[in-house]
Amino acid sequence: MESKEWTAAPDEDLLIPTEYITGLNYEIIVLSSKKVFTFKCAEYSLEGNVYTLHRVIIDTSKRNARGQVTLQRVSYHEKVMLANVGFMAIPIPESEVSQQSGD
Repeated sequence: MESKEWTAAPDEDLLIPTEYITGLNYEIIVLSSKKVFTFKCAEYSLEGNVYTLHRVIIDTSKRNARGQVTLQRVSYHEKVMLANVGFMAIPIPESEVSQQSGD
């Protein structure tokens, strides 16, 4: 399984190769009693009682107590599996998908 991570200082550009951020079709919102967690993926599928999300991009930037970014960090995962977790998959509008791919 492929995983990658990119980091940059708060004032630097985060250089993610376009092949990792193009074609992201869904924003996933994971619902938890303590926190709401969001990320984007290209596709998802149901296998038994487990959802498999494909080509996942997660913003895991570090923030200080004021919510200001102290380290930009984004990770890519070829596949993420969710079991016994409530979530919503929201289609990203076509106009935003086109902007991501630079059209």
